[in-house]
Amino acid sequence: MLKLINQVKSYIDNHDIVNELKLAKVTTVGTIHTYVENHQGIISFTSKQIKLEVPNGSIDIFGKELMINRLEKDEVIIEGEIDLIKLNDSDRGDNPFSQR
Repeated sequence: MLKLINQVKSYIDNHDIVNELKLAKVTTVGTIHTYVENHQGIISFTSKQIKLEVPNGSIDIFGKELMINRLEKDEVIIEGEIDLIKLNDSDRGDNPFSQR
C-alpha cells in the first residue's frame, strides 16, 4: 500500500494535475495555516468562517480569529485557529458523501 501511495505522490509531484483537472488544491500546516490554489473568489468572510468558490464547488473553512494573510488571483493563504475544512462538490450538492 505504501508503494502505491508513493507512486501516486510521485505522479502528482511530476505533473500539474491540479491545473490539468481544474481542481482546487488545499494545503494545511497544522491547525494554523491553510493555502488554497485555484480558488475563484471569496463567497463570504468572517472571523469564524471563510467560504471560497473553487472550480468544482466551494470550500468552507471554519475556526476562530480567521484572517486572510495573502490574496492573489488564484491563491489564498488563510491563518487563524482552523477547526474544520469542508469541501462542497457542486456535482453532489453540499453532502460530500452522497452518490453521484
